[in-house]
Amino acid sequence: MTFLGMILVVFLLLRMFSAPKVPRERTLEAYLKRHTGCFQQGRVSCYRCGISSIWMKQYRAYPSGVIHSHVCRQCGVELYQSVLK
Repeated sequence: MTFLGMILVVFLLLRMFSAPKVPRERTLEAYLKRHTGCFQQGRVSCYRCGISSIWMKQYRAYPSGVIHSHVCRQCGVELYQSVLK
């Protein structure tokens, strides 16, 4: 195996076993900072239509965890992302 091949294998192994990360601007905390009125009585609601029915769909899967996208069930807009390990 060449040196370049070994570097590629190490890179892929590190990527595969490192914890997935959500960009800072797409987290729940960032969403609630941008839309302050969207968290009432312990529930998150959509900034566009106001409904609190949110669908969690798998966005990207890694061996060490899954990134989920939280989407409004009524208007279909993505609200934020989260990581489940």
